[in-house]
Amino acid sequence: MCATFAFIYFSQEDTIPVLNITQTAPLKHQTRTQWAEELDVSCPVRDFEKKVPVMAKTWPFELDTFQKMVSYQ
Repeated sequence: MCATFAFIYFSQEDTIPVLNITQTAPLKHQTRTQWAEELDVSCPVRDFEKKVPVMAKTWPFELDTFQKMVSYQ
């Protein structure tokens, strides 16, 4: 198998468009995002089996309150 190479020569009159990536556009306004939600795990989850009747995965133990809350959130 032979490799074929092609060389393209540009004269000084030719211009090649170059994307300027060293400068960024100024932000119009700063946005804030909330990344976490606080859950009160001191309260038990009532009717978990009714809220989530079919789990995607089952375990051989009962989920704790936090695991139940994030399962149906």
